[in-house]
Amino acid sequence: MPKFKYDSTKVDRSKQGGFVEPPPSGSLQKCKVTQCKVGKSKASGGVNEQLELIYTVLDGPHAGYKFYDYIPTNLDFRIDTLLAAVGFDTVGKPKGEFDTDKDILNKEILVRTKGDSYTKLNEETGESETTYRAKPGFLLKPGTGGGAAAAKPAEKTWTEKGGLIDAGADDGTYEVEMNSAAEKAGVDPNSYDTWEALGEFLDAPAEEGSEEPESGEAEGAAEDTPDYAALGAAADGDDEDAIAKLTELAEAAGLDINDFGPWADLAAALAGDPFSS
Repeated sequence: MPKFKYDSTKVDRSKQGGFVEPPPSGSLQKCKVTQCKVGKSKASGGVNEQLELIYTVLDGPHAGYKFYDYIPTNLDFRIDTLLAAVGFDTVGKPKGEFDTDKDILNKEILVRTKGDSYTKLNEETGESETTYRAKPGFLLKPGTGGGAAAAKPAEKTWTEKGGLIDAGADDGTYEVEMNSAAEKAGVDPNSYDTWEALGEFLDAPAEEGSEEPESGEAEGAAEDTPDYAALGAAADGDDEDAIAKLTELAEAAGLDINDFGPWADLAAALAGDPFSS
């Protein structure tokens, strides 16, 4: 049998969190800032400075996972969020300065996970493959996230998620989730005018044996079913519209109205089996 040598001494397992399973979207992870260095933003053509940070998850099933974050130093709201997370009172002292090594490096923070995915081509199969990865979202100061109960925020309903997609307030996470949920439910998202409408369907309580209405036919079926008892009573009261309706229904069902006494008897026969003769 062929034998090969291997050398893993120089393998960098820090990329994309190493081999650690990425934490789920929306979860709150306790992390340490294990890197905070100054670099140049590629998006600005190397003109603007940015902080290049790594947040390493400290405990739990995702311990060791690394979030990579890049914050332009001229993006005030991002800097404000970072400083508040490491303990700065940016409300009481809105102006000042900070030292990246002294004030940020090795500080513990809470990171709200923002789910993400990327697609690449599998050269062997020729098919596209989508992989989930976790990115850093909002940063919080430890002790302000509500403790263990806030490890995962209250889940939004499908209707709420759909509304956010329609409003352009989704980073792609909810759209991926809703497409997956629609596939499991056996429905086509494109058959709905809005994502919110799809969300309303997904939020509706599932009924055993129920199927998605097709072109509104299922919803209309109940509304189109006549109230035979009311029609019979009205016809017996000489209501011309009720008499005309029962006559029409009788003809459609192949029944002779002369075979019945009161209109209520005809109505009862129609209600029992509208298509019997």
